[in-house]
Amino acid sequence: MIVKDLLTREFVEEELGFDFDYYLLLIAQSNLITLGVYSKESNFSAEEMREIERRLMEKYRQVLEEAACIPPSDTGKVLLGIWRPYDEDMDWIDSVIISRERCLREFKPDSRWDSLSLKDIQNLSKESCDDLIVQGLKKCEYFVENRCFCSWEEIFGLEIDERNMMGHSAIYLAAEALWLMTLYGFEKDSCSKGMEKLKKELMQIENDRLSGEGRSYTLEELEDALGIKKEELTEEEILMFRRDTVRNLYAQYETIRWFVKQQRRQV
Repeated sequence: MIVKDLLTREFVEEELGFDFDYYLLLIAQSNLITLGVYSKESNFSAEEMREIERRLMEKYRQVLEEAACIPPSDTGKVLLGIWRPYDEDMDWIDSVIISRERCLREFKPDSRWDSLSLKDIQNLSKESCDDLIVQGLKKCEYFVENRCFCSWEEIFGLEIDERNMMGHSAIYLAAEALWLMTLYGFEKDSCSKGMEKLKKELMQIENDRLSGEGRSYTLEELEDALGIKKEELTEEEILMFRRDTVRNLYAQYETIRWFVKQQRRQV
């Protein structure tokens, strides 16, 4: 199964048993939750929310109409949903795109992450969190593909593991796919232009780093760049933020480990 299947009316209605319009509504609602539209702070009325849902559904419908004739690209990559078992209200956090062959060939269990539990993470010190974050980011950077550089053809061709989909449902994975397709706008041209612009900016940063004009950043500087104002946070809140980051990296690690284990069982 590939992503394009999850976004095709025939497959959705015949294989998944959903009315396609209702399916699009659920996808729109899933991504609006991510954007915080339904939060108490949004202050949208029920009528305004329905109109936002309608507009986003229509945008997604237009995207799929434009993309209908696009052939999927077989890149050997897989779209995996990530479990979030430590959040009682939501067992979904994100997705990752991985290279099947690289993970099967090179991924190895890491005793430090394997020995962790959610209870352990809740009791980690700031120093332990910082160490795990640096270690986890390096591991994820190697095994996880950059989702910002996926063309519509590549997104359509991403493989779906049906056992992973069972844990999250097709709706979440379809919502992730449409989110990625519309990162830079709701038309294919805007997607291509947005990717090229970002690639140039990142290439300049990398060139600066290699030439010595750039430099490495500390966790504190990265937090500043992300708009995390430490002066507005208590020490306890800063520690909670770090523990949340470790949990997210732990969830990515666990998902990739699960996938590799399932695939190796089949060999």
